[in-house]
Amino acid sequence: MTSLLFIAAVAQYTQEPSVGFARGVALAPPLPVTAKSKFNVSIFNGTKNAITLPGEGCSWGYDIVSFELVSPDEKSQKITRKPKAWFKNALITESILSGGLVIRKIDFGDGTWQGLPVRVSGQTYGWKIKVKVSVQSDNFSTKKVFWTGKMESKFIHANIVDTQD
Repeated sequence: MTSLLFIAAVAQYTQEPSVGFARGVALAPPLPVTAKSKFNVSIFNGTKNAITLPGEGCSWGYDIVSFELVSPDEKSQKITRKPKAWFKNALITESILSGGLVIRKIDFGDGTWQGLPVRVSGQTYGWKIKVKVSVQSDNFSTKKVFWTGKMESKFIHANIVDTQD
């Protein structure tokens, strides 16, 4: 079940783009993290100008979103997209106007994510997670086709839910 949208990003001009979890009443904290979790991430443009990001449907934007998951004993693990072969690839972009945002739908159950916790023995509560966006410089970015840089949300509380039978 995907959450209802309520924008978690601070809607003010910060001079930088920002990223956060787009959450609603149907998905109250803490965020359940499983191999089947579905939720939304919002990327907010807090700059005075429009920015362009590479879209998820091309190699430049496929893996720009990742997550850092931290256990109650402060052990960190990364959740990233699995590498993918691109047999056909064309640049797809997403423009975000000043003060605007884009939503990325995240589905940990779609088979494209790696680093998800498998069985958790012991503490399933007290975890925390944050979302990161990283757009690296390359030939397109040096031509100012899209924004480059890094952004990350604050940590939010998460529960690791064992979905295995």
